Amino acid sequence: MKIKVLLILIISLIVYSVPPFWEFQTTENNHSVFILSEANPRINTTPLVEGDYIGVFYENDGLHYCCGYTAFIPNTTLSLSAWGDDNSTPEKDGLANGETFKWKIFQASTGFVYSANATYAPIGGPLYNQTSNYATDGISGITDLIGQGVSIEEQKPSSSILIKNYPNPFNPETVISFELKGREYVKLAVYNAKGELIRSLVNGILNPGKHVTSFNASDLNSGIYYYIFTAGEEKHSGKMVLVK
Repeated sequence: MKIKVLLILIISLIVYSVPPFWEFQTTENNHSVFILSEANPRINTTPLVEGDYIGVFYENDGLHYCCGYTAFIPNTTLSLSAWGDDNSTPEKDGLANGETFKWKIFQASTGFVYSANATYAPIGGPLYNQTSNYATDGISGITDLIGQGVSIEEQKPSSSILIKNYPNPFNPETVISFELKGREYVKLAVYNAKGELIRSLVNGILNPGKHVTSFNASDLNSGIYYYIFTAGEEKHSGKMVLVK
């Protein structure tokens, strides 16, 4: 018994490198998913190893956002919570009821992410009440999980260009433009002079090219505001003045 407890403690102390950009928000709604040990998670024919991760994602405006993940441990039934959308907020921040799970596998040795296909245990018995679709308080089991094809993301930074906002000063709306040289996870947020977050404008993976987003400050007071732009490992900032 002491040996078993010791092994559990050792496993719990293993420090894994969380996949880049797999941040997620917990809400009041979730769906439990068990990845059974016989599921044999793999990328094509290559089994996963310790340090790899399995994540579940939801879709919003054509982009995929993480809503739960688990570190892979061989010969173990894994579990994770897939977090649902918080209906009290205007943004979509999780899976909608009935939305199909989207699975991805992060391969630590290469830094690549692969889209994965899952086979689900049938509904029935005392445990599983759902399969491939999200439901609040749902429970699903995965009996097979395979990442297929080539990597869909290479988690390496690529150069980016932030074009300052225009007009500046502005009232009540200004436009912030930026250009990506590669596919990147981008964050663009606005803060007040106290450093308090005012609004998140972009938070997701974007394709290469020029992107434009607008910031409407009709509900804010005149003053100085700052925007912080992050793409991969690059970070830029700018100052804008709201004059009413």
